[in-house]
Amino acid sequence: MRSLQALLLTLALSPLAAAQSFDCQQAKSPRERAVCSNQDLSTLDNNVAQAYKAARTKLSRQAFALLQSDQRAWLRWLDMVCRPGDLIANCLTWHYNGRLQQLTSGIVAVNGMTFYPRAQYSFALDTREDRDPADPGFSSGEDVWPQIDHPTKPQAVWNATIRQPQPAPKNSVDLLKGAVTMRGENTYAVIAANDRLIDIAFTGTLDDGGAQAHVDVFTSLWWLDQRRKLVAPDVFRPDSGWQQKLIDPAIRKLQANYPDEGLATGDELHKAVASVIPRVSTWNVTSKGL
Repeated sequence: MRSLQALLLTLALSPLAAAQSFDCQQAKSPRERAVCSNQDLSTLDNNVAQAYKAARTKLSRQAFALLQSDQRAWLRWLDMVCRPGDLIANCLTWHYNGRLQQLTSGIVAVNGMTFYPRAQYSFALDTREDRDPADPGFSSGEDVWPQIDHPTKPQAVWNATIRQPQPAPKNSVDLLKGAVTMRGENTYAVIAANDRLIDIAFTGTLDDGGAQAHVDVFTSLWWLDQRRKLVAPDVFRPDSGWQQKLIDPAIRKLQANYPDEGLATGDELHKAVASVIPRVSTWNVTSKGL
């Protein structure tokens, strides 16, 4: 009876005795200790582990092997970018949520195609003597792009083209072109896909420690049977005046979708929309149209 009481007391005092992906009693790294001492992080770790486990049932052996390699690289990268200190929980929470999204919404079946995420992680210390003491002292990058499992030949061309892994940077200046940053990342969402066209939206975020992160959203439209990116003449006749005709409908759509976003007005908005319309990277093509 005494041993049973001791066991119950131990369990009551140690609600985070084990996280899903590792044994907390064997926790060694600052990341593992942070996860085991924080209920919210422990839950996130469990959710990521479950999503990773579920991915095995959705992907081929070859695709899951690539995902597994990326998962291990992600954990090593986390140990470098989320450093011991008061902010480690915030850092881990951000990146755990990001990885969870990749393993859930990033693995999606659309019209017989299964998309899954590949990733590349970069880290480099900033060794410049004139570095601002307020900078974190390193740069980091997270580049995520989709691939198609069991690809046909046209889909294999898309796989090879949509994103090419870049060589690891030699230093932080190489990594983000001189910007010493806390965070640089790319994520994606599958907008539409069928046997002719694939539409992927990418979001790039660059946080250089300023008041607001820089966010860039762009799309990749790929014509499968032509094995190339979609270009404007594929959709519009060059002499049809399509660019001017689309300005007013595009402005109405913007105003309807973002009524509280403080959009520009008048000529300023007209010029901004006119400059964006010719860029195919700003288009989305769905079953409802452009």
